[in-house]
Amino acid sequence: MKLYFDGACEPKNPGGHGTYGFVVKEDDKIVKEGSDYLGKGDGITNNVAEYTALIEGLKYLRDNCSDSKIKVYGDSQLVIRQMTGQYAVRSERIKPLWKEAKDIAKEMNTFYQWVPREQNEEADALAVQEYEDKAFPKRKKKAKEEDMSVEKIDTSTFKVKDKYVVDIDEGTCTCPDHQTRGVKCKHIFKVEMEC
Repeated sequence: MKLYFDGACEPKNPGGHGTYGFVVKEDDKIVKEGSDYLGKGDGITNNVAEYTALIEGLKYLRDNCSDSKIKVYGDSQLVIRQMTGQYAVRSERIKPLWKEAKDIAKEMNTFYQWVPREQNEEADALAVQEYEDKAFPKRKKKAKEEDMSVEKIDTSTFKVKDKYVVDIDEGTCTCPDHQTRGVKCKHIFKVEMEC
């Protein structure tokens, strides 16, 4: 069994919107996905989100397949190295999460490995989806309901409403909303929905 986990704190860390995602695979087939929103503000950090993802994934494995050898993959070097004992846990906020993860993991045969973000895309996508659903529900709704023309310029660039240019790879838009706030606008969501 393989567990991939990821956490996020957006658009700022600490204090942003905390979300997480995890994916459990058996023979490279997804058997379980999980994600959730942790909240926003005080006490929310990317490390809290990463540990929560790990804990929730481990709980699922403990309750459903504890006899298996578990390979755990994450793109947080801090979490992986703390779980393997390479790094000490100094943060008072993280210590109880680390202890909970260790307590659950000791019931199973677990091995930890750091992977680059590109090899953790499914768990990352779940965390990002939670963030977007909770942080931008009105923008997503407008993107879905509003009639906006989308014209492909090249493989990653689109013109929306005949006036704004969205670069989907960069996650940017030329509209005033995106330029001012620096977060996803309804035009970026529209391109993601249609392309």
